Amino acid sequence: MKIKLKKIFFLFIFCGLSILLAFCLLEVFLRIFYPQPLSPAIYENDPILGFKYKSNCKGFLNGKDFKHIEFSINSKGLRDEEYSYYKQHHTYRILIVGDSFTAGHGVEKEDSYPEVLERLLNEAQEGFIFHNSWLLEKSAKAQMQMNTRQNGSTIKFEVINAGVGAWSTSQELLWLEQEGLKYHPDLVILGFYQNDFWGNVESRLFTLKNNKLLKMVIKKPSSESKLRTIVRLIPYYPYLTQHSHLINFLKRKMISYLLNKQGQKALEEISLHKNDSLKSLNTKLKHYSLKLTFALIQRMREMINERMIDFIVVVIPPYGG
Repeated sequence: MKIKLKKIFFLFIFCGLSILLAFCLLEVFLRIFYPQPLSPAIYENDPILGFKYKSNCKGFLNGKDFKHIEFSINSKGLRDEEYSYYKQHHTYRILIVGDSFTAGHGVEKEDSYPEVLERLLNEAQEGFIFHNSWLLEKSAKAQMQMNTRQNGSTIKFEVINAGVGAWSTSQELLWLEQEGLKYHPDLVILGFYQNDFWGNVESRLFTLKNNKLLKMVIKKPSSESKLRTIVRLIPYYPYLTQHSHLINFLKRKMISYLLNKQGQKALEEISLHKNDSLKSLNTKLKHYSLKLTFALIQRMREMINERMIDFIVVVIPPYGG
């Protein structure tokens, strides 16, 4: 009995060392021949949005076109400084929602366009004068403020960066409903990129039934959410994501597979099937994604305007275009 246990023990040790050696060899191979962008685990699951930035997360992002970009998330899940929901007097607050272009993946925080906008607005004429501000003159809410304040009063501009990488318009709409409007913005800007058309379909958060926008009820967490939960159980996972090329390679391959699987489910839910011809599939998908996206933006605009808040859509040009 003791001999058998001893053999099992050594077999277990041998298998463990063999697996460890295989991982080390793969790690060396990837580092030399196929290096991976190393990035921290910056996302966490959310029952409504699917996923969001992890609160109080810090690290350095790496990508194909950028390296070692400091990335810090505040307590409310935004790549920005801490803002209270309460807005001080003589403050004009702009809230920008969008994806990684808005969040500023690939650039330092001070170089993201929400930060640049805030800096330019506050630097111009030492904070802008009420009666000289084109932006304020175009704002219905600012006009009401102007009537109650002395002419010549200066104001402070606050631009809150609420961009989250890989979000689509559907998630941005839900975030505004549950969180964003608590900041009492005077102006909401939607940073829209062309991949949001497919992202709104793929997210499976909203659908169109008889041309009516409906919130979908997802009874089970997505495969990506399950994967995110499982990998958190790996010892030292946050450390490995910033130092292991193998972990990042496996993570990206798995997420790509799961997103393709989720995309197929989305196609099935809107009655687009694999047995459709490619031309027919593309035509149907383009038509549906356009209608869905416009319905989401329309819902967002109505919700914002009901609260006497101005709304602007900024179309971000194609990357490299």
